[in-house]
Amino acid sequence: MKSTRSVPRRSLVSRLADLGVLILGIASVLAVLEMAVRPFYPASPGLVAPQVRHRASAAHGWEMVPDLSANSFAASAPIDLRGYRLMNPPPGVGDPDGGLTPDRPRWLAAGGGNMFGVGVVAESIFAVRASRHALGTGAVLLNSATDGFDIGQKVRRIEADAVLASPDLILLEIELSDLPAGGLRDTTLSLENQERAALRLNRRPPREGDTWARILGRSRLASLIDGRARAFVRLGQRLPTAEPVAGNFQVRAIDILLGRETPAIEASWQAMGAQMDRVADTADRVRARVCVVALPLPAQLRRPYPRASFQSRMERICFERGFVFVDPLPALREERRAGIRLYLPRLPYLSEAGHRVVAEQIRRELETPLAHEENGRLPSRIDE
Repeated sequence: MKSTRSVPRRSLVSRLADLGVLILGIASVLAVLEMAVRPFYPASPGLVAPQVRHRASAAHGWEMVPDLSANSFAASAPIDLRGYRLMNPPPGVGDPDGGLTPDRPRWLAAGGGNMFGVGVVAESIFAVRASRHALGTGAVLLNSATDGFDIGQKVRRIEADAVLASPDLILLEIELSDLPAGGLRDTTLSLENQERAALRLNRRPPREGDTWARILGRSRLASLIDGRARAFVRLGQRLPTAEPVAGNFQVRAIDILLGRETPAIEASWQAMGAQMDRVADTADRVRARVCVVALPLPAQLRRPYPRASFQSRMERICFERGFVFVDPLPALREERRAGIRLYLPRLPYLSEAGHRVVAEQIRRELETPLAHEENGRLPSRIDE
């Protein structure tokens, strides 16, 4: 009897030993992978308080709260009294009027999080880099971009700011998410939804006891896996819309990348064309030319999508309206093949290197004589 009772005990000890070896083996593999990932995958940008804050706005859905001490992740991002990211020196620093001199061209930039420069300092934003080389003297830049804006919000900002700023160039950033299914989501936002959207954009440090956030902050491997999972989910998500609409208006990012043609996708492109008509009308009124930058999804850098319709349709829309069109995808792919990290870890926003590549493409397109000849809204030719 005594020996019979000892058999299960030895079996249990053996199983526990096997489990310990398995756990040790898994931990060793994860440690090796962690060490392999660290040299090429940077740490996620930390949150430095205070972060840029957003609030509901009847005119634009939401707007940024003025705060000269605000940050965007770990980068300083002062917000001026107009609710725009501060691009030029404030009054009293440099030029007494903050850089608005009459002998320098003026640029009006409109867009979402990438044009705003989420996670990077203002000097790194592609609009700032490109404006420094304008006409050899550099341009004064008004950056009205706000994180989370869709095409309707961007266009309304252009219409409101162009009259006041009298820009020589309107620089508009477009992303695939600017094709909302069934129309423009911001046109039907209730005050409650506006406040909810603003709250979603207000980033806060992780709560005490948030184990996953702590792991992501310490493990590059976990951060890499989390970022890839988020990117995969974004590809399959339906593009945002405010209210349910009649018919099957489901448009996903992957549908655009795979070149699928459906009534819903065509309706979205028609809506995009109507918005570009509004931009053209505004540009005509203020005698400005228009430059549209079509930013790719990060997934387009990792694998080819030969049937993707986003860039080709946007190029056609811009050509029909005489806009300068900038497609930085080929240059971004080339840089990525060289091992350059072009997006922030876990985030769909350009890194400093990504902004540099896009700025160079903007500069090249604007300096191309053909671009000037085809752009009928060039101020110097408007009266011919």
